[in-house]
Amino acid sequence: MAGRRTEPTASIILINYNGGRILPVIRQGIEGVHRQTMSDWELILVDDGSTDSSNEFLASFADGGRVRFVQAEHKGVGPARNAGLRLARGRLVAFLDNDAIPQPDWLERLVVFMDSHPDHGAAASLVMFADRPGVVNSAGCVLNELAHGIGVGMGQLYPYFSLPDEVLYATGNGMIIRRDVLDEVSWFDEGYRFYGHDDSDVGIRIRNAGYEIAPVHGAVLYHLHSVSKQEPGMNAWDQRNRIRFVLKHYSSRELLSFMLADVPRRMAGSRRREYLWEWRSALAGLGQLWRYRVQHRQLGPYFRRFARFFTPRHHLFIVHDNREYAQQWRDVGHGIAVGDGEEGLLYQGWYRRELRWGRFIRWAMPTSSLRFTSRPVEKITVFLVLHPSLERLSLQAHVYPWTNEWYLAPPTSSAETVVHGQKGEVVQAVFRLPTWPDVERALLVFEAADYFQGAGYFPRRLAWGLTKMEVHPCAS
Repeated sequence: MAGRRTEPTASIILINYNGGRILPVIRQGIEGVHRQTMSDWELILVDDGSTDSSNEFLASFADGGRVRFVQAEHKGVGPARNAGLRLARGRLVAFLDNDAIPQPDWLERLVVFMDSHPDHGAAASLVMFADRPGVVNSAGCVLNELAHGIGVGMGQLYPYFSLPDEVLYATGNGMIIRRDVLDEVSWFDEGYRFYGHDDSDVGIRIRNAGYEIAPVHGAVLYHLHSVSKQEPGMNAWDQRNRIRFVLKHYSSRELLSFMLADVPRRMAGSRRREYLWEWRSALAGLGQLWRYRVQHRQLGPYFRRFARFFTPRHHLFIVHDNREYAQQWRDVGHGIAVGDGEEGLLYQGWYRRELRWGRFIRWAMPTSSLRFTSRPVEKITVFLVLHPSLERLSLQAHVYPWTNEWYLAPPTSSAETVVHGQKGEVVQAVFRLPTWPDVERALLVFEAADYFQGAGYFPRRLAWGLTKMEVHPCAS
């Protein structure tokens, strides 16, 4: 019949709250949807009660048909997504935040994956930092034993990151879910107020229903990370929602263990009054949570069901946010010494400087990098200490000419060395790089084959500690 509207394959729900500071990014995100390689989609724009007029900007993109707008009351991410779901007609539903820019084949890759994996209820995008080219933001998420979450692959360089076969849950920004699965497990729990754990909760409920969740190779989003977290009170709501998640999903014995571990940690800090408020607020919905627990008691203990995600391979590990470093291009000169303003060169993979064994040390993740203005270099000498658990370290250095898409090409030059050392001993690693690119700017990547992963709730992955680096220019 002429003029008949057919249901799209995918509904894309984009939510916004007070995005006035990033209107150009919102525009790029919407334009990115229109540039998708598959055309069988609809876009639903949801404003979560903005007070900065960004709702009017969002509404201006609606056409009443393929792109629609809905104004919601300000209740947070979960209720905003539900407001979009009420209009969605696709058999698959994908979600975007207002600070995300999808690449042209993003949706097609997600749809192809879901169609070829009927046992998967949801999938995660590969989310990259928009302001840190080549650095992964997330490829799905994991939680630790205290229900703190982090993106899988967070802070790692794309060429050196291996996409896992599965993740505990899909990151809310960029996730895709089957509509019939959402209807089966119920939509987003609106008891998670404002920010935090809306995605982990729905992911766990999808897994409880027997479905798998995985990241999708090549389904790339660029993300202007944590714009929403800058709103006052968002951290408190995030922590409050973490407690609600535990009350909802942990068994009684696991809940007791959580309290014995979490309460002393938080009550010992300066924010004990805030922590008490988080508990009071989370407990306000105890009746609803109790009904859920009774209905799902046959599932058994949470940690038994998801034990594989608490092994060292999958466990959450702490990554320092390196975006405060390498804000401007710097000349490396003849080298750097830790403790003497090295932050201007550090790009990715470095923890905070610390004083140890009588010297400043900058610990590195298994892959770490520096960004600097360049000239032809004959060799680089790195003065380092091995982590105390290691006596031997295989370390490679790779050089990339800098562009905003440096990670899509192989390195121009690489070198490898093996060093041995005892606890606290400074050793030298010499890298001869005969084909240093003739460019003004370069990225130097160190890749360690060996590393130590700590224990506890918030472990780090440490391979070696930088104390000094010398750069030897080619003879003119």
